[in-house]
Amino acid sequence: MRVLTDCPDQITGWFAGAAWQPAAGLTLPDQERLFWEALGGGPSQWVADRAEGATGFFARSFIIAEAPGSQFDAVNKLLQAGCRLSGPLACLALRGRNFHGQRGRSWAAAPGNLHLVAAVRAGDLPVEHGVALTMLATLAVCDGVRAATGDRIRPQIKWVNDILVDGRKIAGVISTTQVLRRAITQFVLGIGLNVATAPAVPPTPFVPAVESLAGAGADVPLSAVFHAVLAELAGWYRMLREDGPGRLFEAYRSLSGVIGREVAIWDETVDLTTGESPLPPPLARGRVRDIRPDLSLVIEGFHDPVTRGRLAFAEFAR
Repeated sequence: MRVLTDCPDQITGWFAGAAWQPAAGLTLPDQERLFWEALGGGPSQWVADRAEGATGFFARSFIIAEAPGSQFDAVNKLLQAGCRLSGPLACLALRGRNFHGQRGRSWAAAPGNLHLVAAVRAGDLPVEHGVALTMLATLAVCDGVRAATGDRIRPQIKWVNDILVDGRKIAGVISTTQVLRRAITQFVLGIGLNVATAPAVPPTPFVPAVESLAGAGADVPLSAVFHAVLAELAGWYRMLREDGPGRLFEAYRSLSGVIGREVAIWDETVDLTTGESPLPPPLARGRVRDIRPDLSLVIEGFHDPVTRGRLAFAEFAR
């Protein structure tokens, strides 16, 4: 892996075999220069070739001390402008501002937490596998957390892309794809994972509480979580390419934290900043019987599966 950073002093020991050299005087490839500028890298740039990590899958990694804006948006903007990835790319912000989750909802980017973007040139992945990319990202986080914590922390998945520990939100993922002739050509995954700190987030029925790995009893370094999640992203992506989405769905379903629970589901546009605001009537309410391969929910008393919406557990949605 080739690593570019503006803060080598903050990631000492993260990469075996890394020999840092200043980029001043080096001729950087155009793509590296474009991504560096888009991601908000600082004026001092350092490069290490042959840095070990993520099972050799990711070709490049950008690690920025403080990102001025969403790296997920920055990468997507470059790809939409016609940039074609030369290899799988990982971007990490140690701190940042203006980050967001689904539908632009604010995500607190606290120091010590994981703010990761992964971008992959898929080539000819069938467009029907798009939903599997959401599964891929959530599975990578769950398995990465288990690996980094020595199996002390075992997350569950709250429909469709929030990750919980003991009912508290610890992570969230987002994804976008580029499609050409019914094939996914490139995709971007965004992952926010609370490692050292649980940000101060006003409770709502949808996110009644948040947690961090440290708060859950696993004081692990950010570097270990970073490498573990990248390795799981690589492994699950290879499985998707080789075997299709079936095994990803089986694993996703086994980690579901909603099957068998009483839930209420609202339109995706419902957004509360505090738990005190009144909610409109839900679109659906009942016990979740199952999840289908397209990630729709089978809810008791409803003929059609629920395909989208914001889910709250019933005890928080009275």
